[in-house]
Amino acid sequence: MLILHRRVQLLQMTLVDCTREKFSKYEQLLNDAGQKPEFWDVVVITARDDSQKSIFDYQISLKKQRHEVPSFVKYIVISDPPGVKVGSGGSTLHCLEYLANNFGQHSLSQWKVLIIHAGGFSQRFPSQSVLGKVFLTLPCSKYPIQMLEALLMMYISIPGKMNYGVFIAASDVIFLFNEKGNWDFRVPGFVAIAHPASLKLAKNHGVFILEDMISPWGKYRSDPSSPAMVATPKCFLHKQTAEVLKHKGVKPLKCELEAYADFLQPLGSASSVDYYEQSSYPEKARVQQKLFGILNGTPFKVVIFHEAQFNHLGTISEYLHHICGNATLRSAYQFANHHGTEYGDAERLDCSLIHSVLGERSCIEAGTVIEYCILEEGVSIGRNCLLSNLHVPMNAVIPSNTFIHTVTLLVQHEVLYATCVFGVNDDLKRTLPRSCAFELEFLNLPLTSVLGIGTSECTTDDLWPANGDCNLWTAKLFPACSSRKQSCEAALLTIAAIKENGLFTFLRGFTVLVSMEDVMVLKTGTSMLDFQLGLQSKMLS
Repeated sequence: MLILHRRVQLLQMTLVDCTREKFSKYEQLLNDAGQKPEFWDVVVITARDDSQKSIFDYQISLKKQRHEVPSFVKYIVISDPPGVKVGSGGSTLHCLEYLANNFGQHSLSQWKVLIIHAGGFSQRFPSQSVLGKVFLTLPCSKYPIQMLEALLMMYISIPGKMNYGVFIAASDVIFLFNEKGNWDFRVPGFVAIAHPASLKLAKNHGVFILEDMISPWGKYRSDPSSPAMVATPKCFLHKQTAEVLKHKGVKPLKCELEAYADFLQPLGSASSVDYYEQSSYPEKARVQQKLFGILNGTPFKVVIFHEAQFNHLGTISEYLHHICGNATLRSAYQFANHHGTEYGDAERLDCSLIHSVLGERSCIEAGTVIEYCILEEGVSIGRNCLLSNLHVPMNAVIPSNTFIHTVTLLVQHEVLYATCVFGVNDDLKRTLPRSCAFELEFLNLPLTSVLGIGTSECTTDDLWPANGDCNLWTAKLFPACSSRKQSCEAALLTIAAIKENGLFTFLRGFTVLVSMEDVMVLKTGTSMLDFQLGLQSKMLS
């Protein structure tokens, strides 16, 4: 046990040192006014639609003005084609077509391109739904950075390991790895990045089955001291059950396509057609079959980093854990508990405060993150909460495990505010038929009880659009108010009404109720950014 603990400590120290070294390289990149260094020629960021593209473009322009990203790189935001949702796979194909059509077919054989998939609604992380998860703020001690900069830092060594080509990255993953060793991407075909992981983690992501799984290190790791190796996979499995992974030898656009599942599963000597032959979606199966025919037989390698840590920040719970409780990540990126925050005699435990104003006598419990908020005096916040873009009134009480976030709206030429509140573990994507819609859980309780349906005439038509299935994303649960503070007060009264089983009676007192789906149509992202930048400027002045 002591030996294992020591190994974990050594791994943490290695990852921390490697990440800080990348941080230094990135700062040099920003300050280097001389010859262009070896880096990406183009960084492509995908967006859900033209509206999201517009706010992404605006945020990138601000970053370039503030010299937060390298100025010599071409940044291109590409929105998905309108119509049917195409997924990350369809979005990748669309990006490649866009680059070829606008810059010539030769561009793909001459440039080093980073594609960051950032489109979507971020339904599991709704505070990022408007501004985008690639612009998620991380509380680094020197100065807060966002996921875009974190990704550019993280993969800073990749361009020097490739001649040209396209590298695809997710916008909600921080992958800490020791980049030292004899490896590169200067081979034809597909080259992926991997690391050893537990079965629990593997079944929720992708798994590479190597040609020799008896000892994945013994055959390929010619230098035992090297933290990396290059291997040949037999096949790739995507989000399979633990039973399927064990069976495979794993040890401790008119349809939606996935970049990893549908581009990698046709590869390798043991690739199988099972994944599309067993599909219940004929159109998707047809496209997958066509992709299989095109890609099967393409050279396939994987670079395995033995000293690595995979950190997924795709949900509120994951974000809170990594920001407040992941010791390795906190040390590697030097997360600060209270960066750019003004506070009086507020009592704080192990929480994270980012560009916020805290009034006196405020009490914040452990595991909570507060970003871009104004808290008046006497506010009490429980454990494991996420507060974003709020103006919280005096003496407010926010219970543990609460997510609460204010969005600026434009409703019939009038600026309004909606504060959306959920339980940290509420499932906004869970969809039920209208006949049992009230079984959905809101703030960790069934809607049946919190609405007070036994004493009211609430129907599904009161909360959801006519026809269709129901989920929390489309439920009209949030009053639209004339100020940020009033909106937050309404959200706090929503929480109080839930405790008294009288939510529906409370909601009927408001003229305009909106859902998260409505918010994504009515939002004004630039107004939200202006509020954040105003707080940031105040804290840094």
